Amino acid sequence: MKKKLVITLVVIVLLLGLGLFVPHSPFSLAVETTPQAAALTVEPTNDSLPSQISFGGISFELPSGMGIAQGVNMPPVEGPLQPSPAFIEFALQGFPFPDPNGLYQPRVRVYPAAEYAAISPWAAESIRRLAYLLDNPSVVLENDNLPNVAYKGSAEQLYATQAKRLSFVDVQGVRMISAYAQYPMAIGRHSSFYHFEGLTTDR
Repeated sequence: MKKKLVITLVVIVLLLGLGLFVPHSPFSLAVETTPQAAALTVEPTNDSLPSQISFGGISFELPSGMGIAQGVNMPPVEGPLQPSPAFIEFALQGFPFPDPNGLYQPRVRVYPAAEYAAISPWAAESIRRLAYLLDNPSVVLENDNLPNVAYKGSAEQLYATQAKRLSFVDVQGVRMISAYAQYPMAIGRHSSFYHFEGLTTDR
């Protein structure tokens, strides 16, 4: 039985260094949607080879120099601001663009989409927007119609730039550089980050 998954990737990016000039996503992602026992595999790499990551039926590749990712099964989150079902998180270790403020740690999160939408109105809206954009490839990607990072809760996406549809093995989604806040604020390079949100092909 296939699982329906939603994938979010949040990576802090220095806008003057990498962010505004990334022509493609630096990540290659494949998701096997058949249930498997959780097992972490990180293949040994050298400076010229990517890291092969596998955990809990999810596999992806990190380019050389981007660090490694440790997979962890995360419990459900309760509460009004960040409710979520159990999910899998990969924390990137050794990422070359650390956030000096510690607000945005580079990570990949994989959620069961239907369960997430059922308990989080922000997730439901974000998944709805994402599905619409994937089903209608001619629609222009704008801040008003792009998906948001659901676990940001009530924070507003202030802007989105470099928005682009991306397809991986078994995953389609949208990438962008964005910033979030609950109040008017100046937008700077340390408050902006790379954000990819995708759905498996079975949604």
